[in-house]
Amino acid sequence: MFRLTLLSLFSVSLAMALPVAAAPMPVLPPLPPLPTDFTPVSDNREGFYSGIVAGSILDPDDIIEGTFGLLAGHSTSLGSLRLNIETLATAGLRGRFTIEAGGYAGFAFNDTISAFGGLSLGHDTTTGLYATTGAAIELAAGEATAMRIDYRYNFDLSGEPNSQRLLTGILWRY
Repeated sequence: MFRLTLLSLFSVSLAMALPVAAAPMPVLPPLPPLPTDFTPVSDNREGFYSGIVAGSILDPDDIIEGTFGLLAGHSTSLGSLRLNIETLATAGLRGRFTIEAGGYAGFAFNDTISAFGGLSLGHDTTTGLYATTGAAIELAAGEATAMRIDYRYNFDLSGEPNSQRLLTGILWRY
């Protein structure tokens, strides 16, 4: 019974498909030529930018604190060399607030990926003054948008133990 039903369904579907396959194809008009006067997407990463970041701070006591922040800066390109001046303000989930200013120098590998190293000075509400060194990788996500992964090592200048930060975020260029 099942075999007969399956065979009859196959016959009906084949009978319906044959007229469609045998029908002549419609004649389509020719396609227009491709445009030749377009401007390619450029990697103009110069100018002002701002962004939001989130991540964690690892204290010397192995205490991990979540943090989020805002950054703003200015970027200049000299060929593949990138120079950034930026400020960063963060707030920790345990009441720690920081603000820092510094510079990054880096290299653009292609239109999408850039790597930076940087130095900055800042103030932390729990430990006081600190100096930061770090590295960042920036991935272009569009003409005016980029994603950043940022590692910073904080050298406490007031004698407190040093800490580390790992931040990720998104930047918008103006």
